[in-house]
Amino acid sequence: MPTVNRAATTGPMNASAPRLEAPAPGLRYGMRGPQVLKLQEALVKLGYMTREELATGPGIFGPRTWRALAHFKGAHGLKKLGVYGPKAAEALARALAGEPGRARKTDITGTGGAGGGTATTGGAGGTAPVDRTRKVDVGNIRNLTWEKAADIIRARGGQVNPGGRPTVLAVRTANGGTSGYNDFFVVLKPGGEMKVFEATTRPTRLGAYGQAMVLPGNYELTPRWRDGKFSNDAFLIKNADGGMTVDVARDANGDGRYSEREMEAGYTSDLIRLHRGGQGSTASSGCFNVQDYDAFLRYVGGRDVKFNLTLVED
Repeated sequence: MPTVNRAATTGPMNASAPRLEAPAPGLRYGMRGPQVLKLQEALVKLGYMTREELATGPGIFGPRTWRALAHFKGAHGLKKLGVYGPKAAEALARALAGEPGRARKTDITGTGGAGGGTATTGGAGGTAPVDRTRKVDVGNIRNLTWEKAADIIRARGGQVNPGGRPTVLAVRTANGGTSGYNDFFVVLKPGGEMKVFEATTRPTRLGAYGQAMVLPGNYELTPRWRDGKFSNDAFLIKNADGGMTVDVARDANGDGRYSEREMEAGYTSDLIRLHRGGQGSTASSGCFNVQDYDAFLRYVGGRDVKFNLTLVED
């Protein structure tokens, strides 16, 4: 899955250097050639790839190019991941022309290095509250502070503490296909408090839907515990616009992984929730499950609160 923790080459181009232009749409994973290299050079200029990443496969549309393009598209409000179509080409042309709305890889990630403490999720449920300058490591994102987490959310089009409510930055740190995927929930509270909770999910098959995985994006979570389901504790997950249908990846062919094609297939579900796992487990049909759910509830303010969540992949 996307690795976002390396410094990118984002400085201004030399005035004598030729101006980069967006390649024509139609590029996909596995393609090769000068148009792919053109796309890679544009992603390097905009800060979504490093020169080192490009050097591993110049002109080859491989995993690093797919991931860089996915980050670019997410930062420009495009839902589909890793496919360079007409909308992506239009957004890339605007970004290369310096029009507003550009968010670079270095705007949403750290640059690595020492100095961060590893976040823990022991019996107390996450780390102790930290101030805006305290650094923690979350997956591959190092030296994460309250401010940096807030910047990541804003760069992805999310809101931080709207109405004074908590905000969650959900960081997907490992994706084992349909065998499971690991998230960290970084809860930001107004005033600079931050706590990290582990949220490991082991998806189970859900009838015709197959194995499901929520895709990165901005979501609103609202209480749904009074209906007596999900151990009487659950939150509905809605899109940022309030709609119940969210984008998911689905293992349609049952091979135990999420292929690029399945990630791009445009599957949706209105069944995704946040809840405690059955009997303390984390098995679900693609829902979010927080490991220390009771501590999480206490920290966000109880099971009656609403809060927003931005899911990213590191």
